Amino acid sequence: MTGSKGTWKEFLKEEGVSEKRADPALHSWQVLAAFVATLHDTKAVRRFLRWEGEQQSDAEARAAALKNRVSHVVSMRTGRNAWDLVVLTERHPRFADCYTLPSYEKCWRRLQRRYDCVDRKGGGSVAPVLYALDCEMCETTDDTRALARLCVVNQLGDIVLEMLVKPMKRIVDYRTSITGLSAKDFEGLELRRADAQRAVAALLAAPGAVLVGHALHHDLHALRLDFQPVIDTSLLYTYSGLANCTPALADLCRAVLGRELRPPHAAHDCGADAATAMELVRHLLEGGFMVVDAPKTQVPWDELRRLSVHGIKPGTSEAHLRGMLPAGAPALEDLCYTGGRLGALQFAHPGDADAAFAMLQGDQGIDSAGRAQKTMHLADGSFVKVRKNAAHAGQAFGRDAKPNRAFRKRKAADAAGAAVEAGVG
Repeated sequence: MTGSKGTWKEFLKEEGVSEKRADPALHSWQVLAAFVATLHDTKAVRRFLRWEGEQQSDAEARAAALKNRVSHVVSMRTGRNAWDLVVLTERHPRFADCYTLPSYEKCWRRLQRRYDCVDRKGGGSVAPVLYALDCEMCETTDDTRALARLCVVNQLGDIVLEMLVKPMKRIVDYRTSITGLSAKDFEGLELRRADAQRAVAALLAAPGAVLVGHALHHDLHALRLDFQPVIDTSLLYTYSGLANCTPALADLCRAVLGRELRPPHAAHDCGADAATAMELVRHLLEGGFMVVDAPKTQVPWDELRRLSVHGIKPGTSEAHLRGMLPAGAPALEDLCYTGGRLGALQFAHPGDADAAFAMLQGDQGIDSAGRAQKTMHLADGSFVKVRKNAAHAGQAFGRDAKPNRAFRKRKAADAAGAAVEAGVG
């Protein structure tokens, strides 16, 4: 839901509150009331309340389904089945953030949930029917990820639906290097996103339908379609030593399937991407591994001399970003910032970037790829993250930070206490 100060997370950032505390239960009634006061569209509020009720009903139905689930085994060799992969996807810590889609907003379509895996009419178990979806997006005057093309494949990887979609607003960036699309592709095209919604919804109406994809929530958001159950390969596979890092589809294709997803510098093919996600699911159904080594990728020199800045508050001035650097820091060659949420501090050499990072006065941690980053508070009261573009020795990936000794002792004490309580019970 969007008010005069944006969405809930945008409102929190505007008020100078950490958006990581997104759960409303963590905030005072005064903060909640202040957000509600920004909402002026009563129809939108009613849509949200109806959606919230459906979310609650779905949560109860999901819990009951998991308790009494009828398992349809797909792989007799391993006993692992598609419903198990649905459950593993839903148990991922990021699932709620990714798949609590804002289908209360206009132009969204929310499809009925099916969690029981049982045909209510026939009373028998329903075999999962897997479809994999992938979308390509362009940028329009009002949407940086507007749907432009989609493809759906079946369990065998065969294309069952392929559509080119004309956005409602004017396209300002076809992202040709990624999508392979240009203005010529849209000449005379009349199909819109609503047509794509109906076509995909018709496929998913089949009993036992499960939607597969890699970071599938991005595709559903572009399609404005809210559907579950899903199997998301980006939540099932992980890099060794990087528990919170999302593996790229191309890296998984290389590490798991032993082939390249596409030739170097080639545009994306949503049919091939969807088929690859389905192939990765079949690998898991046959008992395949879920943990892969992160690729040994060397970061280019031009990126090593930059420090990335993200989480920039809209309207932040260049002066405030430059002001992060203390006196005596290496000279800043360029500030790459156009007013969005991302930017970069560029120096003459990688060594200068490392020295400048070391001098930044902020709390240090690492990001999901194992790269050092610091939280910096700006003069306007907002905060940003500044990180290096490489981990150790210029590698694109590092490792998660090891817990310190105090953390390990506390964790061991908690485990011992839990064991004692279990024994007493």
